[in-house]
Amino acid sequence: MNIFDARQATRAPRVLQVLQDSYRVSNAVWDELPVAMYICDAEGRLVQFNRRACDIWGYKPDLSADSPRYGAARRLYRTDGSLVTADNSGMREVLETGTSKRDLSFIMERPDGTRITVLGNMDPVIDDDGTIVGAVNCFQDVTTLKQATFNLGEGRKDGRDNLFETAQRLDAICDHACIGIAEADVAGKIVRVNDAMCAITGFERDELVGNTMYYRTHPDDIARDRLNYRQQVTGGYDRYAIEKRFVRKDGTVIWISVLSSSVRDRDGNFLYCLRVIQDITQRRSDEDELK
Repeated sequence: MNIFDARQATRAPRVLQVLQDSYRVSNAVWDELPVAMYICDAEGRLVQFNRRACDIWGYKPDLSADSPRYGAARRLYRTDGSLVTADNSGMREVLETGTSKRDLSFIMERPDGTRITVLGNMDPVIDDDGTIVGAVNCFQDVTTLKQATFNLGEGRKDGRDNLFETAQRLDAICDHACIGIAEADVAGKIVRVNDAMCAITGFERDELVGNTMYYRTHPDDIARDRLNYRQQVTGGYDRYAIEKRFVRKDGTVIWISVLSSSVRDRDGNFLYCLRVIQDITQRRSDEDELK
């Protein structure tokens, strides 16, 4: 099981319905995620992407025309220099086999001719019948980190400077994102939150950091979140999504959606999790009224 396992796929295009029904990821949240993402349907056609993906591709694909297949990079090469085509694409293999791909490095050529190094992680999107209805690729530009690592190997000071600059850039993305972001260690203890997380919960940073991510979770919802996280840490799956109630500092109860993603080392050992949080109280209230 992973974040894209589905329970209520009911209409075409099924891959988007799976995500919408199971995880309620709004377009606003999708665009604020601190990682580039795109989704292909079962035939490999590009059906959705976020703003960070466009930033890395160097342009915005036109889905009203013939949709690109398996991604939207203008030209993609493996690190050995071989061209990635529709026939040998990693996304195509994920769609055909249902097997995830981890830490794949590519050289991407943008429309303006510049080349960058990207790192991709691909997962199948599976509905409740076990049918592969699509695939998702989470990828990032690692050009600066790659160059910094090379420079450090050569003993050059600017390598350390590049790593420091990259860390600052990632910190800024996290701190200024419009959605709540929290990092937690293997024991579930919160080690970092951004301003949006504080605004959603009503707590200051120092009140959240050091507590577990179940802190102030409604008692009826703790066990489910704890079980999912335990399975995530032990490798049962890399990601999961839940909706749960949270008791704010002022005592009001709100509903939040949580997308919890693992960060692992090269050997697959769990390092920490990144949790993306959104206040969905109004949406839950609207649904209750409809019912």
